[in-house]
Amino acid sequence: MKSNKNKIIILGAGDLGLQMAHFITHYSNDEIVGWLDDSKEKGAMFYDKPILGGFAELANLNNYDAVCLGIGYKHLTFKNKLLKELESKKIKLYTFIHPTAYIDCSSKIEDGVFIYPKANIDQRVILRAGTIINNSAVVSHDSLIDRCTFIAPGVNIAGNVLIGESCFLGIGSTIIENIKIAKGVNLGAKTLICRDILEQGTYVGGPKLKKISK
Repeated sequence: MKSNKNKIIILGAGDLGLQMAHFITHYSNDEIVGWLDDSKEKGAMFYDKPILGGFAELANLNNYDAVCLGIGYKHLTFKNKLLKELESKKIKLYTFIHPTAYIDCSSKIEDGVFIYPKANIDQRVILRAGTIINNSAVVSHDSLIDRCTFIAPGVNIAGNVLIGESCFLGIGSTIIENIKIAKGVNLGAKTLICRDILEQGTYVGGPKLKKISK
C-alpha cells in the first residue's frame, strides 16, 4: 500500500465507478472525496460521497490530487475524448494496481490505468493511458494495449499482440499471438481471434468471426 493519502475524484458514478471506489477504499490508503457525473444530481450522495457536479465542474475544484476515470465500456469514445482534455490541462490521472495482480518489472504502465485482482501483465507489455485490465485477465509478453481499451474478466492475450484504442474485449475472449486489432473493435464474450481485425465493429464467434455491427 502507498504511504501517502491522495484525494481522488471519480469521473463516472455508475457500476464501474462503484467497483473502482470499492478497490480504492479497501486496497489503498487513498481517499475518495466525491464524484463527477453529468447524469447525476449535484449534492446527491453515492457510495457515501457527494456528487460534486458534472464533468465540467472539475475546472472549479481544487480539493483533489488526481482523478479516476470511471467511464464504462459503453462509452469508450467519450472516455478517450475526456482523457485528452484532462491531459491537455495537465490534470493528474489516478492509477490503481490491485495488490494481487502480477506486473512484470519490464512492463510500462501509463497514467490512468486501472488493474483488477489477479490480472497478469507479462514482460515488456505496454498499457496506454485509461486502459482497464479486469479480474484474472492475462496480457502476454511484448503486447501493447492502446488508450481507453477495456479488457473484461478472464481475457487471454498472447504475445506480440497490438490492440487499438477504445476497444472492448468481452469476458473470456482469447487472442492468439502476433495479432493486430484496429481501434474501436468490440468482441463478444468468449470470442476467439486467430487473424487480424482491421476494421472497427462488433465481432463474435471464432475462429470464423461474424461481424454483427459497424
